[in-house]
Amino acid sequence: MIKILAACGAGVNSSHQIKSALEEELSNRGYDVHCDAVMVKDVNEDLMKGYDIFTPIAATDLGFEPGIPVIEAG
Repeated sequence: MIKILAACGAGVNSSHQIKSALEEELSNRGYDVHCDAVMVKDVNEDLMKGYDIFTPIAATDLGFEPGIPVIEAG
């Protein structure tokens, strides 16, 4: 399973749109995928360890190196 973390400023609208779009499209292409949507301010190194890909709505300075691929989804 591919685990994806989507993030936006409020963790409500944009990140949930990213989540829905990625889950639908990747599932249609035959991938087993799970995506969670959160607020950017809640993203930390421990949280990031549980995911394979990070998809923020825009370039984000997290204050640490994510250690996983980052794909801007905005």
